[in-house]
Amino acid sequence: MGRDVQDPTSTFHVKGDGRLMASPVPSSRSSPVPPVSIKFSDQGEVSFSASGSLVLSLRFQCPVRAPHTRHHHPHAHILPMASTNDDYGRDPSIPANEVLAIVSFLAIAFYNVIELNVMLLATFRNRRSLYFWSFVVAIWGIAVWSLGFLLKNFRLTSSSLLYSIFIASGWCAMVTGQSLVLYSRLHLLVYRRAVLRAVLGMIIFNAVTQHIPTMIVGFGANSADPMRWVRVYPYFEKVNVSVFFAQEMVISAIYVIYTTRWLRSDGAVLSQETGKMLRHLIWINLVIVVLDITVLALEFAGHYDMQTAYKGMAYSIKLKLEFQILNDLVRITKASAYNTSRFETGTLVHTTEPAVREVEDAQRDTPREEVQQTRKDLEGRQT
Repeated sequence: MGRDVQDPTSTFHVKGDGRLMASPVPSSRSSPVPPVSIKFSDQGEVSFSASGSLVLSLRFQCPVRAPHTRHHHPHAHILPMASTNDDYGRDPSIPANEVLAIVSFLAIAFYNVIELNVMLLATFRNRRSLYFWSFVVAIWGIAVWSLGFLLKNFRLTSSSLLYSIFIASGWCAMVTGQSLVLYSRLHLLVYRRAVLRAVLGMIIFNAVTQHIPTMIVGFGANSADPMRWVRVYPYFEKVNVSVFFAQEMVISAIYVIYTTRWLRSDGAVLSQETGKMLRHLIWINLVIVVLDITVLALEFAGHYDMQTAYKGMAYSIKLKLEFQILNDLVRITKASAYNTSRFETGTLVHTTEPAVREVEDAQRDTPREEVQQTRKDLEGRQT
């Protein structure tokens, strides 16, 4: 709502769009004067117009903010952020406390990306598997996504197309890549092909139906004519965040369910260390769900800038957790294969050839000393 300010000669009215309207009070001693419109620009420009025609334009060295864009923080005008929560990345700045949080989230995400690359290259000798390459895609997706928002939010480039490409490509790689990381190790617990195919089909379907429309709207929202796209982008954003949250919930639930069944079935023959690893797997999946819930909460609370920075950090943390626990899962299934007992649909079955092949594949990613130690432990338990 606007406010009226009276002085002896004019009536000033501040409109909701930031314009200051000055209407002179009619006087019998003077001829009627047309109303004057004063408009503030976020680029530091003040325009004076009368009867629709520009009368005077002034440009200042420091930004002159319209009333509806000013912030209470005394140093808000020097923070080079480019977005508010209401217009999804278009004009002007956000509060200083949110800027500090955003910078911290982005810094943690970049640090985790560097650490994950070192861990990945130091651990894997077999670099032809789906697990390895989906991990690489997910890691670099986080880096590209975070870099895109760094360029956009801090105005490090004037090209909206450049940071839009970074954000869109990084988002696809980060989100779908992480789901493929979980899927690539799911066969170690689940031996029903129908379940595995259903999970893969869900990942592909969600990638096509969510990534493509959201990228189109996202590029439109950062184009030269963004208004019609900006209005619908928040709805697309909320839908895809919800869909990918549900997708990771389903995959995590499958891990928890089948791990619990394995513990109940093989509990008598599992070593104490193996049982501890399986319980650790359950807790890791619960932590992943909690991280997904926080991303969802920030999105629906309207903290778009905070959510986008936090998402990169959250996905990097999830990848670190998954890297550790999924490698432990390889060692667990390797031990189970040497015992020739496998779990499927609630019953113990004996397998030989498939189990041995999986163990041989796992050994390529496992140091030789660990393989020898595992064999000694198994021989000791059998005697």
